[in-house]
Amino acid sequence: MQKSIDINIVVDSVGALSNKKLEGSIWLMDNSAFEGEGQGTTNLSSICVGGQVVNWKITAVDLQTPATIKFISFFDVDKEWNPDEIYYENSNLLDAKQWSAIVPITMTIGKEYRYRLAVQIGEGKNSVMYIDSPTLVRI
Repeated sequence: MQKSIDINIVVDSVGALSNKKLEGSIWLMDNSAFEGEGQGTTNLSSICVGGQVVNWKITAVDLQTPATIKFISFFDVDKEWNPDEIYYENSNLLDAKQWSAIVPITMTIGKEYRYRLAVQIGEGKNSVMYIDSPTLVRI
């Protein structure tokens, strides 16, 4: 079994800031040994096993406009997202280019666990943007 999965996030920071949204300016890919869906899209479905480490890594296309991971939060697909249900937040780090988590062995096998990925580009009112479409699926 592969010890960890890397989920690579590539962001066109300038495009996202210009459009005031991440859609069309962000791409996610993973290196899971299992074939998921949505490689290169915001609908990435990463296949994992319980106890496995997942590393999210972010890279900005424009090095002069860096992007960081503000937070990642998981929520039940049957419930609306609750901003109070944040599990991993970048509140003490100034430059979060990578996040890591362990896949709980209690995750239901075969169920898609959708998560909110918050990306921060610069500072100010519109600097944090979100996508809610990627998932982890335990097999």
